[in-house]
Amino acid sequence: MRKDASQPLLMARQRVWCGLALGAAFACGCATGVDVTDDELAEICLDPVNRCSAGSAGASVGSVGGSTGGGSGGSNGGSFNTNGGSGAVPSNGGSVGTNGGTGGSSGSSGSGGTGSTLPPLAEGECLPTDDIVVLYEDRTRGTASDNEPSMVLQVQNPSGMSFPLSDLAIRYWFTADGTSNFIATVDYATINNQGDRLTAINISFAQEFGSDYAEMTFTATDPIGPQGISQLQMRFHAEPYAPLNQTNDFSFLSGAPTATPNRNVTPYLQGMQVGGCVPIPP
Repeated sequence: MRKDASQPLLMARQRVWCGLALGAAFACGCATGVDVTDDELAEICLDPVNRCSAGSAGASVGSVGGSTGGGSGGSNGGSFNTNGGSGAVPSNGGSVGTNGGTGGSSGSSGSGGTGSTLPPLAEGECLPTDDIVVLYEDRTRGTASDNEPSMVLQVQNPSGMSFPLSDLAIRYWFTADGTSNFIATVDYATINNQGDRLTAINISFAQEFGSDYAEMTFTATDPIGPQGISQLQMRFHAEPYAPLNQTNDFSFLSGAPTATPNRNVTPYLQGMQVGGCVPIPP
């Protein structure tokens, strides 16, 4: 009786193994014969010779994965169950290790450092080259509306040709926003690193090209060579104090934290523009 009872089970076992190894549609005659019931399959799986997964007919067979290229997986890929998988009936037989184990995902590329970006200057009419360059620092730290624009200026003389300080004028262009009667204050000035020279500076206000400007001129005749002018700290306000919208000021470079070239602060020598840009008339 033992021999007769085991014969259908052996046939069923052959069908399961052939189906898992090569696919049920192409198995070596495995599709013929008596279908395997759930009870018969359960009995097959009780046999320690067989290894079945928790799925029904798509059991993951270790010997198949091993013969095809590694059950656990090697270095070239992951648990490849595109054509199979635990639980579902696989066409090519369970969890296949052809390409080896799960490959690690590529590392994320490092992001570049964040650079300091300043808003663009207002469009103006500019000279093609600069004999004199004005550097600018925003002392209001980017405040859009301020009742007292404030800045630090430096003057560079890249041409290297010496000129008397009294020949120089610097214009800071702004919009009055309906205010008037401007008053300027120079907090500190050093020329050729010779200490405070406040008394050598005058600031006046006028209009040109449809824009207001504060013009800084000098009474001293110190020669200005390649070293330029070290530092000029100035601020101005309307009388009485009133908010000024700096965002529509031609020369305003919002948030410039250190001395930054600002072509919209215009230098002149003997009344002639020698660098930078002027506002475009409205």
